[in-house]
Amino acid sequence: MNSEFEHMREEEIMRFVRGEMGPEELNAFEEQIKSDSLLKEEVALQRSVYNSLNENEWDTSEMSTTEEIEELKNVLNEPGLKRASETIKQVGNTYASMDTSELKTSKKTYKWLAMAATLLLLLTIPFLLKNQDKDFYTTYEDWNALPSFVEKGSSQNSLALAEELYKKDKFEETIAHLKENIDAESTLYPASLIYLGAAYFKSQNSAKALAVFDQLVDTKTLYSSYGYWYKLLIYLQKNDQTNAQKMLDVILTSPDNYNFKKAEEINASF
Repeated sequence: MNSEFEHMREEEIMRFVRGEMGPEELNAFEEQIKSDSLLKEEVALQRSVYNSLNENEWDTSEMSTTEEIEELKNVLNEPGLKRASETIKQVGNTYASMDTSELKTSKKTYKWLAMAATLLLLLTIPFLLKNQDKDFYTTYEDWNALPSFVEKGSSQNSLALAEELYKKDKFEETIAHLKENIDAESTLYPASLIYLGAAYFKSQNSAKALAVFDQLVDTKTLYSSYGYWYKLLIYLQKNDQTNAQKMLDVILTSPDNYNFKKAEEINASF
């Protein structure tokens, strides 16, 4: 079988796979497939590769919303997935152009490489779908929007200075200032703990941040539930699903807890 004939055969297979054949040609080709096991194998390979690369072939019948269908399309446009698709296409083009009479072994290798690449692509998509838009931390983190507890006319008190330092991203200075001036007897003690814990977290010290937020929870004040929320954010950032779920469960025990609605949103799709 010369390369020109094989190229024509590849084109014929692709027209069959794409549904571009007329009735008579289609019937004749289907008869050839029945009697030619090699042709049947080639058709199966080309169909597998084509379906994996063509988003129109993906079954969306079980997707109940337009958002879910758009999610799939976004996944298919992921840079990594596009690169994998291009690699498969290049393999397919090389495979189709090779002369069987001279490179039988190599051509067989390319065939299996294309099949393996297609399988990898198919296995990757469910993973991407599962993780698409599930970065709860990025969606809900609010370290730059901490509540302000400073009243007008109180700009010189300890907490006011801490807030100012924090908002300027001077986290180490915020920590040093609060550690020196924090007063457990003050009514602003819970608020000071919020800024101290946040400053530790922004300084890449999650362990100390969690410890401070535990102190906040233990104050048994109206601001105790803030500690649960900020601990939840830390666990989400660390991808600690077990402890994140524990924090969600605690927050959801009462609608009065800080960011109860946001916790409900996260829990609904966690």
